[in-house]
Amino acid sequence: MLVLKIIAVIFIAVPASAFAVRSEWERRQLKAEFYTVRRKRNDGADKDQSKKLRLAFISDVHDYFCFSGSFEKLISMINEQHPDMVLLGGDILTLKKHSKKKPDTGDAVRLARQLAARYTVIYGMGNHELRFRELFPDEFNKFADELKALGVILLDDDKALFDGMAVYGADPEREFYLGILPFIGRKTEMPEKYLIGRLGMSEAAGDRFKILLMHSPLYLEESAKWGADLVLSGHFHGGTIRLPDGRGLMSPQYQFFNKECSGVHHTGDTVMIVNRGLGTHTFNIRINDLPELSIIDIE
Repeated sequence: MLVLKIIAVIFIAVPASAFAVRSEWERRQLKAEFYTVRRKRNDGADKDQSKKLRLAFISDVHDYFCFSGSFEKLISMINEQHPDMVLLGGDILTLKKHSKKKPDTGDAVRLARQLAARYTVIYGMGNHELRFRELFPDEFNKFADELKALGVILLDDDKALFDGMAVYGADPEREFYLGILPFIGRKTEMPEKYLIGRLGMSEAAGDRFKILLMHSPLYLEESAKWGADLVLSGHFHGGTIRLPDGRGLMSPQYQFFNKECSGVHHTGDTVMIVNRGLGTHTFNIRINDLPELSIIDIE
């Protein structure tokens, strides 16, 4: 009987240890994923259509910089790809639910300072920034002012216009980050004209190529109806444990086995790219889910 118990313990302990070791190794890695998006011919029609624009996109930094050398690794990898612009997709800092302590903004500011010294940097809101603003409005405003002083463009239901391109940053209310009946995979329904109310009509950007920073990937259909050509999302941390078919075991919105946890997704002419994020919080697990730097070429 004792031998059987020892064998049972071994059968449980060995896989669990291997799982933990693999997860800790993955959390310290960084992988560049490359995407190509082709703009429609009428986007920025007065400009040279042969010109390629390269974007670097990161999201959900959370605790990633707590690992030795991770900050330098990220900056070096971005510089190696020579992007024209760097987009931050939200949750660059961490503020957990029910926290009574304001978040540490030091790493977010340090990242912004390094990147803004070399690139145009656009910062979109995530649910942790939203929580920061709700719980500590004065401190959030100081953080926003510090970013702007560095030259970072903070998009809070706003847009930035460039030659041939417009970048919008949506900041949906907290209810759109809630999980509803998670095992069924439902979500808070977004009213038909909700994005128009927050961002204005997409036609206001003219024939520019329209990029929408929408932190949660659950609203691709709504973003497409609004008029986005490219939606950049994160939030799902790659699904925590990515299955062989690309689905994620779970997400921060309790979406189980969701196929939109990473990679490229389409509806009509609209493309959505979901970044796996860099860090984690609460559930500090990554399996088949390497932290991601997205390099996006718009042709």
